[in-house]
Amino acid sequence: MFDKMPVSASVARDGDGNRCPRGGNAFYDLDIQDNRLVLTRLCFQPMQPFGRDIEVTAGTLED
Repeated sequence: MFDKMPVSASVARDGDGNRCPRGGNAFYDLDIQDNRLVLTRLCFQPMQPFGRDIEVTAGTLED
């Protein structure tokens, strides 16, 4: 169900106005596990030319 519904959000930097985020975009993969909506993957695509794409699979980061 969620594999056909892309989710993304604009990312703001310090000092950005409410309507003009310029940090890049975050893309999410979601899934239903044990009757809960869970984040399974996150990809951050920074506004170019400032950085590189970063992709994280859920459960692979340490606190």
